[in-house]
Amino acid sequence: MDPLNSLKFFLDNGKYLAKIEASKQLDILRNLIKQFQVENNLRKFYWRTEGVAGYFESIRIFEEDKEALKDYLMQVGVLPVVVDVKWRNIVESDQKLLQNRILPQCPILRFTPNNNMQDSIDRIIEYNEKAKKLNLSEQLTEWKAAKNKFALLQFEWETIRKQLQHKLIPGEKIKLDQGTISSLIQDPFISGESLHKLLGSNAVEKYGTVNHSKLMIFMSRGMVKKSELNIYRRIVDIRLRYVLKVIKKRTLSTDMSS
Repeated sequence: MDPLNSLKFFLDNGKYLAKIEASKQLDILRNLIKQFQVENNLRKFYWRTEGVAGYFESIRIFEEDKEALKDYLMQVGVLPVVVDVKWRNIVESDQKLLQNRILPQCPILRFTPNNNMQDSIDRIIEYNEKAKKLNLSEQLTEWKAAKNKFALLQFEWETIRKQLQHKLIPGEKIKLDQGTISSLIQDPFISGESLHKLLGSNAVEKYGTVNHSKLMIFMSRGMVKKSELNIYRRIVDIRLRYVLKVIKKRTLSTDMSS
């Protein structure tokens, strides 16, 4: 089936609204289950029968001396390969010098629903009241069902979007009965290595933003030491993030016995 027709079919059959509704239901149920753990002072808990684990994990918030960190990473020799560069942050004169090193990116497909496609507030409120009346086991079972439903619908939606992404002309808009499909042009990609080769160290420090996921690779290789990184950053806050996830029976048994 043509990707545009697939998308229309997805919308016409109420799957888009079902996806949005399942997402809202997940939020409601997750908050109710989280509230149970807070009220009972349970930082980590497993529900064996339902196969669900809920726990709070600490997230450290750092404040960095970004310029000093970049200078250190440049001295170590890894800065060009651990930075992300936003094309729009580069001044026009430098963009012209980099034209031969940029990589065009696929456009982003965005769907903007009409007002009549928005989820019903009344229906969400009604579901919230219904969920409050369920016992904890029922809430967990309902959460798992909503999670599976959302995952299937989201996968189908993303598959259609990716197929349609290559069909539309960048910048093109298509109006449908249910809303508007827009093909949004993305900025081109430029690597920190190309930036360094063509414009030098100062350009990398000026336009680059340290990506700590990339930095972890060089920490694992011993090229960057955590003790030295800590000189340029300090913990300013610790926040708790609540995680609710499905646990396989084998994993659950192992965790419970440990």
